[in-house]
Amino acid sequence: MTFSFLVSAPMINEVALVLLFGLFGWKTAALYTSTGLLIAILAGWIIGRLRMERYVEPWVFEVRMGNSGVAEERLTWDDRIRSGAEAVREIVGKVWVYVVLGIAVGAGIHGYVPTGMMASFMGKDVWWGVPAAVLLGVPMYSNAAGIIPIVQALMEKGAALGQPWLS
Repeated sequence: MTFSFLVSAPMINEVALVLLFGLFGWKTAALYTSTGLLIAILAGWIIGRLRMERYVEPWVFEVRMGNSGVAEERLTWDDRIRSGAEAVREIVGKVWVYVVLGIAVGAGIHGYVPTGMMASFMGKDVWWGVPAAVLLGVPMYSNAAGIIPIVQALMEKGAALGQPWLS
């Protein structure tokens, strides 16, 4: 279960889903979500079948959920709202730079890269387009929200999204 969570958490996040839906429509957002879930489920299932528990440190099994010895804290609505606002500030503080950088790179591609150039090596008829996109996308995987504006600019310049039925 933990491995499934670790695979799905960076892939399926609310910022990426909202951006995908807004920029590319519900079909692309739904495909992205379902593919991410499928990959996470399969990865967790495979790890479960490998019986990797013998490699887990013994202290991990000694920790139990809800048995931390800390008294339960009762929060008021004001405390919850303040805590939620602080969490939003923390998340936005971590992500905004990458979104702005993604928009800047996307704007650069949109303004300065000729349309025919992208279509020549990222179009539908190029057999090595998908493997190249995967290799380029691996380092970009660390921040899905920052890469979506770049993907939109690439598509405007002729890069293929995938299957024709997604368009």
